[in-house]
Amino acid sequence: MKKCSNSGKTPVYLNVYDITAKNTYGYWLGLGIYHSGFEVYGVEWAFGGRDEHESGIFEDMPKKFTGFKFRRSIMIGRTNLDLNGVRALIQKMGEEYMANTYNLLTKNCNHFSNDACVRLTGKSVPNWVNRLAKIATMCMCVLPLGSSSIRAKLIRVSEEIETLNLKAIEHNKAQGSRQVQSPCASIPYSSPKSDTEESDNS
Repeated sequence: MKKCSNSGKTPVYLNVYDITAKNTYGYWLGLGIYHSGFEVYGVEWAFGGRDEHESGIFEDMPKKFTGFKFRRSIMIGRTNLDLNGVRALIQKMGEEYMANTYNLLTKNCNHFSNDACVRLTGKSVPNWVNRLAKIATMCMCVLPLGSSSIRAKLIRVSEEIETLNLKAIEHNKAQGSRQVQSPCASIPYSSPKSDTEESDNS
């Protein structure tokens, strides 16, 4: 497999979706609850949780993840891997991103998207995409032991969001989204339209 670098010719995009309508306000503050997947060669890959001990990575048509509202597409960088090389990388990552290891705060879809983008382009996704999970994780670590009510609220919100995420993933799976463990159909490459933006990593 070819070495990944940012000097390649094929663009890699991050597609970001709103999980909640409240993102309309939080987005301008650099906060929000988002789902994301990365797109390359006209295919979008994402990561989600289920009870099964199998790869949690699945592929879908770009910007068409049902259940969440598409917000924007950001060009992260370029890769020199061909489509077969990308699929081989995702197959390998499937061993790390098992469906039953999903965690909303420490191993979610945005962690996966960032990991994949770094491996493909050498560049990270913008910080705001997963900032809320990082803040929540920090709060869980630094809150005094007596702050049980705050901890309970954070856990409850996490569980509610995870439930929404699971429902959306199951819906897309029923509609034909494919796991990378399954034989992958060949999807013709088409360059994303001009609504994409360069990553500012802010």
